[in-house]
Amino acid sequence: MSAIIERERAERVWHTVRDTLGDDAMRAVWLFYVEEASTRDIALVLGRSWVWVKTTLHRSRKKLAGALASEVSVRDGAAPRAQNVTIELSEALR
Repeated sequence: MSAIIERERAERVWHTVRDTLGDDAMRAVWLFYVEEASTRDIALVLGRSWVWVKTTLHRSRKKLAGALASEVSVRDGAAPRAQNVTIELSEALR
């Protein structure tokens, strides 16, 4: 894909992340996918437990799968599964 299309796709994904998640969940997702921080480091930065970070990342992926499914199914007729959200987020960063 061209760089412009990839950039637009990344912007759409992160716009969906911002619209779907609360502030702390958004920060956790950002730190994990963009900053490539470990879950333990995220816990320290956010002042939360490691279990909270793991749970929040899991729940955030599920929420985002639903949000992205709505967006994608309208556009392409295909809906991402929760496990594919990780791929979608990772690809949006390239």
